[in-house]
Amino acid sequence: MENTILVKHDRLKAVCAGLLQAVSVEREDALKAADVIVCAELRGISSHGIARMPVYLKRIKSGLINARPEIKIEMKYNAVALMDGDNGLGQIVAVKAMEKAIDLAAQAGTGVVGVRNSNHFGVAAYFAMQAMEKDMIGIVITNSSPAMAPFGGKRPLLGTNPMAVAIPGRDGANVVVDMASSVTARGKIRLYADQGQALPPGWALDAEGNPTTDPKAALKGSLMPMGGVKGYALAVLIDLLAGVLTGGAYSDSVKELNDFSGPVNAGHLFMAININAFMEAASFKESVYEYVTRLHNEPRVEGVKNIYAPGEIEQNLTAERLQKGIPLTQGQIDLVQKMAADYGAAIPSLD
Repeated sequence: MENTILVKHDRLKAVCAGLLQAVSVEREDALKAADVIVCAELRGISSHGIARMPVYLKRIKSGLINARPEIKIEMKYNAVALMDGDNGLGQIVAVKAMEKAIDLAAQAGTGVVGVRNSNHFGVAAYFAMQAMEKDMIGIVITNSSPAMAPFGGKRPLLGTNPMAVAIPGRDGANVVVDMASSVTARGKIRLYADQGQALPPGWALDAEGNPTTDPKAALKGSLMPMGGVKGYALAVLIDLLAGVLTGGAYSDSVKELNDFSGPVNAGHLFMAININAFMEAASFKESVYEYVTRLHNEPRVEGVKNIYAPGEIEQNLTAERLQKGIPLTQGQIDLVQKMAADYGAAIPSLD
């Protein structure tokens, strides 16, 4: 494995923000987007971290992402709102959409915000956890560019269409689910291709619809749905709710980040549920703590050291990396330095 150096999260955030500012993103927005990108690295989801920066910067520079969007509410109906992202960075649009959902939930008990005209927003858990930090339950879904064939098909028509749910518990005993409708994310396939590694069986199909472990063949083919027909059904539901319902793009009209023929036009849906509308938040969080404790204490099969709640491994890794730093390879550092040189960005040193 390639040697790594440990970089403090706040330094990496400053680097990402500096790169975004170099392509005309305003400082406040650049810091918001950088926080989401660094969150992916903290949680060990490198496919959604700095690996995405080159294409974000290129799309902004070429005018395919609006560096300074005028994000606005187009419609509002009681606790529901529809937001136009003005083709801004997905991270910026998503942060503001969840903030609006939280505001609505504070008044009405729940808040739902649909978003159209947006972009790839990175790690979905970040936005669900925005609500969790306010003693609310956060739910996030988004559609994405075609990467998965309908069940029984061979041509990519559906996105990986992820969802995230974040539920707060006492003393950090939270439950955070963040998953794609496919077996894995397309970004992870790219990482395997970059590293020259074979894919695990059952992850992907080639262009003819045959199972493959070759990541390059998989990138020309299709990802497989999580749980077979169930993952396919979930992807369809998310596309309908995040794309069709918001009046945005859906299925194969959502463009891939590396397709420079036009804007991505992704659609999202954000929900915040105010726990205090059901019971006292402290009581609920105590019950979640007890629930997670039961999971921990369940009998384990031989060879299993610990049983974790959903999201707990990522939470533990975040705590470790906040203290020790985020491991970056020399390849990643070289990538950052190249981006800084290409766009004339003044950024702190990583090594």
